[in-house]
Amino acid sequence: MKRLRVLPTICYLIILMTLTSCGTASGPTAGGGIGGTGISQGAITGFGSVFVNGVEFSTTGGTIITQNGNPSTESDLRVGMVVVVHGTFDANGTTGTADRIDFNDDLEGPIQSIDSGAQTILVLGQTVKVDAGTRYQSDVTGVPVAGLNDLEKENVIEVSGLLQADGTILATFIELKATSCSAGSEFEVKGTVSNLNTGNKTFNLGGATVNYSNAALPPGGLSNGILVEVKIETCPTGVVLVASDVEGISSEISGTEGTQLDLEGFVTRFDSPADFDVNGQPVSTDASTVYEGGTSNNLGLNVRLEVEGQLNANGVLIANRISFED
Repeated sequence: MKRLRVLPTICYLIILMTLTSCGTASGPTAGGGIGGTGISQGAITGFGSVFVNGVEFSTTGGTIITQNGNPSTESDLRVGMVVVVHGTFDANGTTGTADRIDFNDDLEGPIQSIDSGAQTILVLGQTVKVDAGTRYQSDVTGVPVAGLNDLEKENVIEVSGLLQADGTILATFIELKATSCSAGSEFEVKGTVSNLNTGNKTFNLGGATVNYSNAALPPGGLSNGILVEVKIETCPTGVVLVASDVEGISSEISGTEGTQLDLEGFVTRFDSPADFDVNGQPVSTDASTVYEGGTSNNLGLNVRLEVEGQLNANGVLIANRISFED
């Protein structure tokens, strides 16, 4: 799923050493950098440690692992899950140690429809795209899942993936949780609030309408454009989701100024090569940014990238290196 990395040029190393000597935080990580503490967000590509964004993170007895906010173990992680790794990067840029690994799914709910031709699934009003890189797992005894053709309408699935500019999720991991919806199930969906109607207590989330009349709301209330996670405790009917809880969330990585960040995702907002978002995380480039597989002219909406750099005081990722992904 990830390609082998190309060693940076000698000039790039000189630039990095110059930046470090001027007091900058430790340099790039997974591209052959200087090492240090930081964060890596991307899909797991292998085990024997945990491989994310080309870095092999070893785990220890002290490594904290969570799934959807609950304590978990490394044995519960799967190739394809998009995780956030907090840890230490070695100077070689290819190994490190994970202090914490967090997995949070993007979507869990029953399948409304499947379009085999378009390779898409509709779940809770959200469009999920699959491709040759999507990994599958089944939690249902006697029902193996190896691809889209093994899934059926009303199957309950959990999805992890990368958000595209139009709100579609490119699934890197799909797990079959149940063959159908049952009483007592809890589902969740994330997205951006639109068409908020405070009178009817509804808003749109992708292709679904959310009724929040009996839901707990974020402390600041609701407004169009905010990112939320909606929990549903009843089997949905049609495209109306009856919410039990609506929580405000952020797509930005939490870190202090100078935090190293390695981020995989699609360009979800593009204003210029010096001002865009990847997976909702603000990114900026400068004259020292090194490009692999393309140039700044190839940047644009919905382009898939891996970005490495440091967060500035405003939470913007200042890119040292950008790799264009297939």
